[in-house]
Amino acid sequence: MSDWINTPPDKTIKDSAAFVYMIVNKLNNKRYIGYKTYWQTAKLPALKINTKKEDERLERYRKNLILAKKNRPINNRVSDKEKELIQKIKDYKKSIKSRISDKKGVRRHVKRQSDWLEYWSSCEELKADVEKYGEHNFDRIILSSHKTKMEAQYTEAKLQFEHEVIFTDKFYNGQIRCRFSKFMMTNLKK
Repeated sequence: MSDWINTPPDKTIKDSAAFVYMIVNKLNNKRYIGYKTYWQTAKLPALKINTKKEDERLERYRKNLILAKKNRPINNRVSDKEKELIQKIKDYKKSIKSRISDKKGVRRHVKRQSDWLEYWSSCEELKADVEKYGEHNFDRIILSSHKTKMEAQYTEAKLQFEHEVIFTDKFYNGQIRCRFSKFMMTNLKK
């Protein structure tokens, strides 16, 4: 496997979202400019909780409250035991609600390292040449690392326009994809 040239230190990779790279074919000097994310978000299945036990406990509290209401004194005042049971039910419902919203039906997201170490671009022509000539005939160069994916996309597009990649056969790039707005660019200039 051909390693990346200019690989940043681990701390920079941890703090960055993506990088802009260039792949150079050493045989004919043909190049490719692209960007790749360091990280990807994996969606894990939602956790399950035992709702049957939760329902049984809540039902027990309700039954005790009904018994306390039946045994209420003649003056029809709410007893301390009733108040305590009402508060227990409220607290328990609140805890169940928070646990269910935290766990049940809510997918968990985990940040994982992407496949950037083995990545050879999305360009089919380039991948075919790598297969044909071998990885040792290509240099993979990291040009810059960026804190946000949008910064990397902007830098990639800027470099592609500067090198006029779609107007020359010196590049594998067949298209330039970009879409930016003033709102997105305000954070980039800071």
